[in-house]
Amino acid sequence: MAPEWDIRPTTDQWIARRAHHGMELVRARWWLTPFWHRGGLKDFKLTTFNAKAE
Repeated sequence: MAPEWDIRPTTDQWIARRAHHGMELVRARWWLTPFWHRGGLKDFKLTTFNAKAE
């Protein structure tokens, strides 16, 4: 697997995470919805944007 440096929202990426037996490699979806949001995507009203300081 070659590293991917350009990861965009809604793309599936391979990630390494802790498991009960050590580490595991799984596919995960990169998304802009935080883990604490409990509801549908249509209900998520926070502004999502990138900010860069020069």
